[in-house]
Amino acid sequence: MVFVLILAGHETTVNLFGNGVLALPEHPEQKEMLKTHLELIHSTVEEKLRYNGPVHLINVRWASGDVELEINAFKKAKWCLFR
Repeated sequence: MVFVLILAGHETTVNLFGNGVLALPEHPEQKEMLKTHLELIHSTVEEKLRYNGPVHLINVRWASGDVELEINAFKKAKWCLFR
């Protein structure tokens, strides 16, 4: 159990930083603003968690009946993940 806790904490932290580093070149104006105003670091991390967090497979749902969505079909009582 401790191993899982350590692994989960490590992976989410690494993914948060990795996603953040990848997002900065995609938004150069935000990168420049952050470099100029270092006091925005805390709110930047909070926004990064909201905008593109480190864990994406958290929306598990079960179909209450047979459902077809675009190209996906779900049978009643089957679970699916939404991103």
